[in-house]
This record gives sequence, structure tokens and C-alpha cells, in this order.
Amino acid sequence: MRARACALVLVAACGHPVKPQPPPAVRIVATERGPSGGRLVVIDEAGLRTAELVPAAVETARDNSAVFSPDGKWIAFASSRGRGESLEHTSLWIVAAELDAQPLRITDFGGDDLAPAWTPDGGALVFASDRGGTFDLWRVAVAPDGAHMRARGKPVQLTKAPGAELAPSVAPDGRIAFASITKEADGSRVSRIAVLEASGDVHDLTNGPGDITPAWSPDGKTLVFSAPVGRGTIVMQDGSKQAVIDADLFAVDPDGGNRRVFVEAPGTDESGAVWSHDGRWIFATSLARSVDGKPLLSSIVYADLRAPAPMTIRMLREPSAPVSRLAPALAPSALDDKTLAAGPGYKETLDQIMMHALLKNEEQ
Repeated sequence: MRARACALVLVAACGHPVKPQPPPAVRIVATERGPSGGRLVVIDEAGLRTAELVPAAVETARDNSAVFSPDGKWIAFASSRGRGESLEHTSLWIVAAELDAQPLRITDFGGDDLAPAWTPDGGALVFASDRGGTFDLWRVAVAPDGAHMRARGKPVQLTKAPGAELAPSVAPDGRIAFASITKEADGSRVSRIAVLEASGDVHDLTNGPGDITPAWSPDGKTLVFSAPVGRGTIVMQDGSKQAVIDADLFAVDPDGGNRRVFVEAPGTDESGAVWSHDGRWIFATSLARSVDGKPLLSSIVYADLRAPAPMTIRMLREPSAPVSRLAPALAPSALDDKTLAAGPGYKETLDQIMMHALLKNEEQ
């Protein structure tokens, strides 16, 4: 009787068998900074970290610059894994776009391979590398091999210039936009957005002086990039004046014309724009700095390009506590538009975070 009673209690308490929950969808990936370096995390549209994308490296490592393949099945990223104790140097890796998959190293070079971008057919990665002596653009063919994506052949050099070519973005028609950094006659360095045509010709789309991180729209009709904006001057405690400069997102047409402000957020630096596959949302990394220019917090921000002006910039915030995140990557699939549209405003949320941190420091 006692055994039967216990069994009845267990049935009543447990009810029907609990169905296993499906793993979280991998739609948004970003780099999250912490004591172990930089790790790739999966985030939902409310800003909640749902999982770590790849198993932790044996050593402290820096994983960043994640980007989904055109079919959404793979994620390429740059990482210092396997490069010793230094977090400085990175190689290219690819992992299946699912949880707990094992990443595979794609490039093996003693210098730096940075900022991978997929070609439209998913058959190659374009990236920046100093394997030629200075930073140029290179291309490496890749193909699936079971549970991994592997390199096919050696990297091929695409550009060769005295300056540096960085941050490539490949348009649907195959044109490659990138940041071209050159040294001027007066010794200053200027960064312009340039384009590598299929013919191999290179030409500038912008005049600089600080234009970086280009990103083609899904239809190839708009190119967004980051550029500095002067906000006047402030008077420092010693009476000196200091120029106030931050970075906003700008846009140009494919021919370089019609330069315009695209996303404006005074007081913070926005860069590394990423488009949603349907062209509705634009995501970016936003960096808040102190008055003396020191980095305070990097965050993932986004805006609805279909919303009426003025555009509201929102923050993809971790609900539990502020964390430093950067370099968002978006899968080529539908996002939860309703949740994104209800996200917290960036400036208000940032002010709350900074005020909380200030009060906490005063208490200590």
C-alpha cells in the first residue's frame, strides 16, 4: 500500500512526461568580452545570452568578427586560438551554425588574418591579412567536408598597395568594398572606402578622412560605413579646449554619390554595421567613451530602417547585468521583429548603466 501510495504521489507530482526543449535558435551572434578573452555568444532579440556558440578554448583566447555564410549553415570568425598566450594575432576559423559544434582552423599563418567575409555563393572567404608584408585583401576557397568546412587550396592575394586594406564586405554582384588606409604627403593617415571590381580595378568611393567598416545592403544598392563627426569643443579642467569627435554611420550609393548620415548617435562611436537579410534592421557596435577618450562600454545597438524619422536607436542589452559586447552577426533568416521593436532605447539605457556604475564606485 505504501509503495502504491508513493507511486500515486509521484504520478500526481510529475504529471505527463516533460518534453525536451529544443536548443535556442542561432540567429544573432556577438563577441562578449570577459576574463577569458572574447567568446562568441548566442543572443536572442531581447538581448538575453542563450548559449555560448563554441566550446571554450584551452587557453585564454579572443574570438571575434563572426559572420554567417549565405545559406546560414556556417559561421566564420577570427580567433587567437592555437596562437599561444598572446591575444594579438588571429587566424580564420569556421564552425557549423549550431551549438557545441567544433570549430576548424582555416588559415595557418604566423601573422594576422582578420575580418572574414563570405562570397555570395558561399564558396570562399575574403579577408584582410598581413601575410604579404602589409595588410591586403586575400581570398581562400572553402567547401563542406562532413561536419566541417575546410580550405580548398592556398589563399590568393586580391590587392597589393603601399597602405592597408581592411574590413572587406562583398556585394551580391561580387564587388568588394573595404577600408583603404593610405599615408599622405604630410605624414597623416587617411582612411577611405574603396571598391575592388571583378576586373581587378580598384577605385575610391569616399574621400575620408576616417571612413571605415563598410557594409553592403542585401540588394547591393546602399553601402553603409562608419565616419567621424565633429561635435564642437569642450573646456577641460585645466582650461584647455578639446575637440569632441565621435563616429556615426553614413551611407553612399554604389557609385559613391549621395553621401548622407544614416544612423546618428551623438556621444558614442558606431561602427561595424550589419544588415538583416530583409534590409529592415541595421545592427552595429557602439562604444561609449569617457571625456578623456578611454573606452567605457561597447554595446550592440540597432535601428528599424522602416520606422518613421527620427530613427530610434535601441540596445541589445543583457537583462541580468551590463556586459561588453561587439561585432554582431545575423543569420540570413527572419528575426523577431516584434521583440526588437520593443527593445530599450539606447541613450536612456546607457545613461542608466553609467549612473549605476558611478553610484557603485562612490559607495566603494
